[in-house]
Amino acid sequence: MTEQIPTTNTRATPFKVEEDLGDRVMWISVSSEMPVDRHFGTEILVHDKKSIDLKFLSGGTAPLLLDHDPRKQIGVVEETQLDVAGRRLRAKVRFGKGSEASEVYDDVMDKIRQNVSIGYMINKTESDEKTEVVRVIGWSPMEVSIVSIPADSSVGVHRTQEPQIKPKEHRMSEDKAIDVDAVVRDAVEKAQATMQATLDKRDIDAEARLSQSRIETSAMMALGARHNLTAKAEEFAAAGKPLSEFRGYVLDNLPKGEPLERGGIGMTTKEVDSFSIMRLMRAKVGGDRERKEASFELSVCNAAAESMPSKEDRGGFRIPTDVMDTWGKRDLSAGTDTQLVGTEHRAGSFIDALRNKMSVMQAGATILGGLHGNVDIPGKNAVSTMTWVSSEGGASTESEPTFRTVSLTPNDASVFTDMTRRMRQQSSPDIEALVRADIVMAIALGLDLAALEGSGSSGQPQGVLNVSGIGKPTAFAGVNPTFAEAVLMETTLANANALSGNLAYIGRTNMYGALKTTVKDAGSGQFVVEPGGTVNGYNYIQSNQGTDGNLYFGNWSDVLIGMWGGLDLVMDESALATSNGLRMYVWQTVDVAVRHAASFAYNNDT
Repeated sequence: MTEQIPTTNTRATPFKVEEDLGDRVMWISVSSEMPVDRHFGTEILVHDKKSIDLKFLSGGTAPLLLDHDPRKQIGVVEETQLDVAGRRLRAKVRFGKGSEASEVYDDVMDKIRQNVSIGYMINKTESDEKTEVVRVIGWSPMEVSIVSIPADSSVGVHRTQEPQIKPKEHRMSEDKAIDVDAVVRDAVEKAQATMQATLDKRDIDAEARLSQSRIETSAMMALGARHNLTAKAEEFAAAGKPLSEFRGYVLDNLPKGEPLERGGIGMTTKEVDSFSIMRLMRAKVGGDRERKEASFELSVCNAAAESMPSKEDRGGFRIPTDVMDTWGKRDLSAGTDTQLVGTEHRAGSFIDALRNKMSVMQAGATILGGLHGNVDIPGKNAVSTMTWVSSEGGASTESEPTFRTVSLTPNDASVFTDMTRRMRQQSSPDIEALVRADIVMAIALGLDLAALEGSGSSGQPQGVLNVSGIGKPTAFAGVNPTFAEAVLMETTLANANALSGNLAYIGRTNMYGALKTTVKDAGSGQFVVEPGGTVNGYNYIQSNQGTDGNLYFGNWSDVLIGMWGGLDLVMDESALATSNGLRMYVWQTVDVAVRHAASFAYNNDT
């Protein structure tokens, strides 16, 4: 069976500096046909000329990143070599001279950082349903990253069990051998010329702008690859358009409820499935034995903290988005040595778990995950208008659309859950799932209320209710709306040319119950809530959040929910010291923004 899988993946491997060319330039192996477990089966990247599209990675502008973070470009991929006989891909990378790039380069040379990961888009696969082996016969590498956690043990840096590549074996292509000495001379000459040109120019601001442009281009390409919009990303990059504008374009073409971006540290499926919050708890309150048992979890949290720093160090554990992507969509069973084995893995399931409990997500709110820093999204205030020319040869009246910026700024939210001594000593998958579900529920309820009625002050996001410019028709005559009063909210959006998108009502459950027994008009025998739970053909999403009597209607895809990094877990032993319990505080950095105020209306009886 052959299928298309337009998605973006990563695989991490230990790597080897196969040839150090000097001046921060080296050849490294970046991928092989080592089988790697994925949620859709065991994945094998086929390494032949027909299967790999090296157009972007070999173009001389592909980024060398740190932990797949487009904002941490530490170098560039200058060339690639496909070793068909050895079934592996090599890359010649050049590290930058910035402080962070220099630190990573020194760590690589000192054999402290020994793992590399490649980010790639899958275009075509062939699979065997019996063996669950998926051969990727069409894929496009997009970037190379230095990472903390490896997956494919067959390739990489400082691999002593792998024979040293002889200079004569280096090839510009699969067919033609090259003079390595000449390559070294050329590389040195190019490096010296580049250095001299930089010294001559002495334009620090220009260099900074160039570096930022490269970072934005890398982020744009990664975002385009994730949403199968690579060609459009290339178009925006070629035109010199900013990343924020491309984000706006993707948002306009995003399927309902799909996350815009997702961060992570490049964990494999097996690594994700073996991660246990319960072991972290025991490591916090236990001794050397418990910390040893949780050594994997501790290393993952440290890597996440380095790749996704928060505004402040809370002294807890950072749970990466890789792990969060399995919450709520995983069947857990007990394994050996207190391991948790995942029998199902689906990307985005943390968001799915939230969606099941949040009215705004059920209605189609847009999720922006894995964010870094402040995020600006363009929004249009007014559109261009057509004008009539009064006479032959007359001039057209100029008309231009006006734009504004919708900003997402990190806001910290915290919830806590209590664990008894006996509960945290358990290794049962059910207990693990219970703890995760409790965290999800607490975050979901708080975030849902903020999206609807957040004040926008005192650290709260600004919800729909408090956004300037949303519609509010004449107040309901009674506690609950009539059919005509509900339809008037739809008319409010129609009058603003905003009656489109993921349209739905959101209201309290008691209002929903009342409307089920409220007739549309005398003698019709029809009720406001129609068969199937709709009102005038639009879904009514029930919620116990928000002010009693408030009813909302709008295009909920224009609600943007931003989520930064992973979750921070902070363990407090003192709160329940008398019972030897443990209080776990969970921190999530989020924000809410409304992209178009005219897309919403609300009403009540006041």
